[in-house]
Amino acid sequence: MWDRFKRYIQDVRKELKKVSWSDKKIVWNSTILVLILSGISAVYIGLVDILFSTILSKILK
Repeated sequence: MWDRFKRYIQDVRKELKKVSWSDKKIVWNSTILVLILSGISAVYIGLVDILFSTILSKILK
């Protein structure tokens, strides 16, 4: 069993050497972009929720 585990770890290391890793600047810029777009989406969904809640409460009164 340990031989299989060791072989698995060796295979994982070999595969990770083949991976093309992005540089730090690209990862940082992508992270900032995701955070900004997530914030914009949250604000939009919140505003739509408030709008629909207001409309629905006026209809049901």
